[in-house]
Amino acid sequence: MGSGGCDDCDGQSEQSTRKFISITNQRNIKILYPSPDWINKFGKIINDVLKLKQSLYSKNINLCQTRDLLLPKLISGEIDVENLEINTGEIAP
Repeated sequence: MGSGGCDDCDGQSEQSTRKFISITNQRNIKILYPSPDWINKFGKIINDVLKLKQSLYSKNINLCQTRDLLLPKLISGEIDVENLEINTGEIAP
């Protein structure tokens, strides 16, 4: 192995600042491809993740719009929440 750490680069041009692999050597490099079963499994997982991402994004947009609509009304007193029973969970004492 040469100083660059790549057996396929040995004997190649040292003139360049970057080593290269000739077309002949590139054709001899074995590349592993996942089986169709693995590709399908990965696709299903990613599809579910992307659907969740889109759903959370839509919910976030809705929450932001609701906040922007209600907050000024709450601050101005236009909406009174004094007599509402609001379950705040563990936040309130």
